[in-house]
Amino acid sequence: MALLNLGDDPWLLEHESCEKLQRDIMEQLSQRQSTKLSDKFASLSANIRVRLKQFYNEVTELKLKLNEADNSRTCSTMTKERLNEAGQLLMSKYIQMQKSLEENSRNYNRDRTQLMGTSVWGTQDEELIDSSPSQESVLDIRRDQQTNAG
Repeated sequence: MALLNLGDDPWLLEHESCEKLQRDIMEQLSQRQSTKLSDKFASLSANIRVRLKQFYNEVTELKLKLNEADNSRTCSTMTKERLNEAGQLLMSKYIQMQKSLEENSRNYNRDRTQLMGTSVWGTQDEELIDSSPSQESVLDIRRDQQTNAG
């Protein structure tokens, strides 16, 4: 890989840092997709979520710096457009990675459900609560207790 001379432009250096972070996240997403061990999957998922948040924050910061440069008129229109496109590309990569994370999680949960079956103690709790006959009042319960005891 050839080294690029990015000069002293802090925006370009931060952009390169974001791209490196994006490559690292993509690598972790790939590792996560190939793992079937739940503890490793969970660990990678947590790490990816944290890094995605970091990536989003850094891209947002880059956009703010670009807007500041535009407001202070320190860069040409052509440069601003080029940098804006680079920022938009990073944001689209963020959306792509977020969707990949969510899709892979859905697939993992679906596979787990197929393997383990559904549990009364998890996904169906709301159904059990909603399907309960009717809620008795405290007075009704006490009356039933007295009738049964007496």
